[in-house]
Amino acid sequence: MGKKFWANVILCVFIGGVASVVLANIDLTSKGMQVTDPEPSSDAAPLMDKVTLADFKLAKGAEHVVMGEFTVSNLSDKEIKNIDVLCEFFDGAGKYLDREQWLLSGRIPAGKNMRHSSAARRYVHTGSQKIQCRIIDFQVARAPFFELHRVEGGHGTVGHGEAAPADGHGAADQGHH
Repeated sequence: MGKKFWANVILCVFIGGVASVVLANIDLTSKGMQVTDPEPSSDAAPLMDKVTLADFKLAKGAEHVVMGEFTVSNLSDKEIKNIDVLCEFFDGAGKYLDREQWLLSGRIPAGKNMRHSSAARRYVHTGSQKIQCRIIDFQVARAPFFELHRVEGGHGTVGHGEAAPADGHGAADQGHH
């Protein structure tokens, strides 16, 4: 048994060790390989029990278009926005098939409901018969960084304090070319 033989044995043991470590760290769940439940953000976590998905409807359209209609209830004392909804699809026997995520844009004031409709091109498993949807995250709305304020009578000047022409069409109507 020469040096090549022992080198091959050591190489095989090393590769086997690396492969066993990799296989041991693969998170194989009932929903597939490395499919985990998403965690809400630190702002959303304390409000998750007060912001709920009151109702949802999903329907198939032509060309893999899925129409979704979601009603979100915000019973918290904060305005929220950008709600992430996760829908999981199951077959008739309850076996997990697939999942899709929707982002519902818009703001929901404290104590109000919002209805959001969307149509998106998605590839949902054709064997799905049962659907479960839930809110997985959202953002707490904050005051805007800046606000635009409109001044009353703001159309009376052209710029640099000059008065606007009487007929409102700029310098071309004043005889300047």
